[in-house]
Amino acid sequence: MTTLIHMSVKDYIVLTMIIACLLVYVLMKRADRRYSLLQKILKSEYEDRLIEEGVKITVPFDRCKISTKKSYSTKPASSGYRAQALNSLLDSRNAEVTTQHTSSTIEIKLKINGSTKTLKSGSLPIDKETLLIKLYIKKEIDVYYDVNTRDYLIDLHFLD
Repeated sequence: MTTLIHMSVKDYIVLTMIIACLLVYVLMKRADRRYSLLQKILKSEYEDRLIEEGVKITVPFDRCKISTKKSYSTKPASSGYRAQALNSLLDSRNAEVTTQHTSSTIEIKLKINGSTKTLKSGSLPIDKETLLIKLYIKKEIDVYYDVNTRDYLIDLHFLD
């Protein structure tokens, strides 16, 4: 017994649209992955160029100023149907979890070519005390400064 499925023109159009949407989604995901990989490669090449062409300046850790920023985010404590039902039974209407996020930046003031420059690192997902301990263990930070382009790189690979 063979059964043939008869589809109307509308069904074919809907099926074609679904396949087209899936194809576009897959292509966009692939392009996004390629773009992020390209960004990592470009960042690595940029850092390598600064290390090769820049002037290496060694800064003792006690000349570094660390600033910390704290932020908070709140989300529901539970996300499943069972947990939501249990919260409603137990009258836990305000069952939320607040999470604290801490980020630190390192600021270094250097005299370069007679003028004082303030160099700042990117945001580091680490608290101030832990960062101070790691800096104390390292004793010094290497800064690479390109005089021509005024670009700089604060070498923080020891934090990984």
